[in-house]
Amino acid sequence: MLLKDELAPSLPTIEGGNVDVRDLTLALYTHHPPPGFSSDRLAQLGKMVLGLVITDHLFKTQPLVGGDAIETKRDGMLKEESVLEWLDLYPDEKERFMQRNGEDAPQDSRELYDFFLSYVGAVYLCQGRSIHPVLENWIIGLVSLERDGPPTAGENSASGSSSESADRDPPPPDYSMSSPTLATPPLSPSIQPTRSPTITISTTNVTPTATSLRSPDNDTFSTRLGPSSATPRITVEMMNTLASQKHVRIEYPSEQSGLAHQPEWRVRCTSTYYIRSMVYV
Repeated sequence: MLLKDELAPSLPTIEGGNVDVRDLTLALYTHHPPPGFSSDRLAQLGKMVLGLVITDHLFKTQPLVGGDAIETKRDGMLKEESVLEWLDLYPDEKERFMQRNGEDAPQDSRELYDFFLSYVGAVYLCQGRSIHPVLENWIIGLVSLERDGPPTAGENSASGSSSESADRDPPPPDYSMSSPTLATPPLSPSIQPTRSPTITISTTNVTPTATSLRSPDNDTFSTRLGPSSATPRITVEMMNTLASQKHVRIEYPSEQSGLAHQPEWRVRCTSTYYIRSMVYV
């Protein structure tokens, strides 16, 4: 169990008219407690009170959990390592207790654990054997500082990432070998050689004129489209197949335009070869 980087709740003081405060102070900070207030008796009382407050808190916490889950969580919070982390939030009180054995005396973690429980028991007696509201506010404040582990980078940027992803533009369409068939776009009337040809793929059915795509060495890059009276269809798969046969590299860079919630994509077919009749509108 780890604690969040937040301020610890205020430590309740040992005071009140319901019990002899002097006797409780001797029981907590000396080796000579008065009769009836030995440290082991106060520790047992404090452990039961601490368990009661935690159980009541888990019983009311939403979403509701079963009895086994309540028991598991409560037992985890009552472990020695968890209680010692709570005690470390109050270094002055811890130092005051440790001084009873001398400055250089080694400290047993079990003694520190029993001291915290004894302190809970002492506060319970000072409050007239009631957990409301002082003990309840204090212990629930300690429980609220708990977390299962250190925050990760994903947790730190979760809120920012979710808002950023909502504002991002949708990804461009996938033009892979398995892309659906697209209608043949019309050819431009001007036929001039150029490098890095640009093709805008349109979904409008048209009737292009017959032409051939040739490379600089007059090697035929694609076959004739056919008579102008027919409506041939060129697909991305056909372009990729011809490019593979002629050892030509073809890329499909995309550009977005239009509104962010209703984008329009302009996809270009580019190659490093000189190609004729390649500018499509």
